[in-house]
Amino acid sequence: MDITEDGKTPIYSADTTNNGIIGYCNKEPNYIVNDTIPLYLIFGDHTRTMNIVENSFCIADNVKVLIPKYNSIKILLYISTVWKKAIPNLGYARHWTKAKDVLIILPTKTNGLIDLEFIEKYISELEEERISELTAYLKVSGLDNYELSNTEKNFFNQKPKMKKFLLKDVFTSQTGDVDLQQKDINGKGTYFINSGSENNGIKGKTDKMAKVFNENTITIDFWGLANFRSFRLI
Repeated sequence: MDITEDGKTPIYSADTTNNGIIGYCNKEPNYIVNDTIPLYLIFGDHTRTMNIVENSFCIADNVKVLIPKYNSIKILLYISTVWKKAIPNLGYARHWTKAKDVLIILPTKTNGLIDLEFIEKYISELEEERISELTAYLKVSGLDNYELSNTEKNFFNQKPKMKKFLLKDVFTSQTGDVDLQQKDINGKGTYFINSGSENNGIKGKTDKMAKVFNENTITIDFWGLANFRSFRLI
């Protein structure tokens, strides 16, 4: 599926960033959001990511598209969060075979049915609590004044000349020299970095002899996930 700069249809993948959207295409959507199906949940097979979709879309490989029985974002947020916690982390392996059969614990009414009203209220209260905390923090830190001055507006209205560059024009790149395993992590020595979004790819520390990279570097894994590292790493 070709990603184009002027594409209109989002393409969802198992990526852990940008809500799973890896780009846009000009194809007709594979999945249509309408009054009958107002929400979808996209499950990333390799990453266990779960993204709620409210607009028609296409998909890349390694995802499962689920149609919720309850058309409420709050309910879907609650259920997907509980579901993800119940799925064992198998690393880069596929997770769907495990994920589709795990049992999840949800609040119920006296008749044994899922208590949807409680879930809606619970998520609403969490949202209000977090917004209040954020508002208070912004006020105390002086960041609640988000109005741009005329000087700032003029700066953002400027359109400098743009040109495409390759990564090699702005970075030098290196790779490691030892294939480290989970068994090598012993809590001593230098941080060991691997691919994956959990804990920003930090697997732990190891004192096994390996090539060490200096602090203030950027790591990019095979998922395309990039992280700035302020510390030395292997």
